[in-house]
Amino acid sequence: MAVNLALLAPTWGLLRTARSENPGRQIRAVDLGRTDDDPVMLQKAIAIEGEVACALRFGKLSVARLQPVGKAEVTPPDEGPWKVDV
Repeated sequence: MAVNLALLAPTWGLLRTARSENPGRQIRAVDLGRTDDDPVMLQKAIAIEGEVACALRFGKLSVARLQPVGKAEVTPPDEGPWKVDV
């Protein structure tokens, strides 16, 4: 049975709203996916300092990070549109 991720969007929005309305509280979201991970890893995920959201997948803990991409790493396709015209 597949999980419809669109059904989870209101929950994530509610968490973001709760965080913005209660800036002094620690409200964390742990995305567990559909795995049966170790409860010890779940405790570690909840105890991470400075992170408001993380994901626990197959025994590995992940947090979102953005990194700049160098020009050499971006290659437009040979054919067709590849950027939004404004």
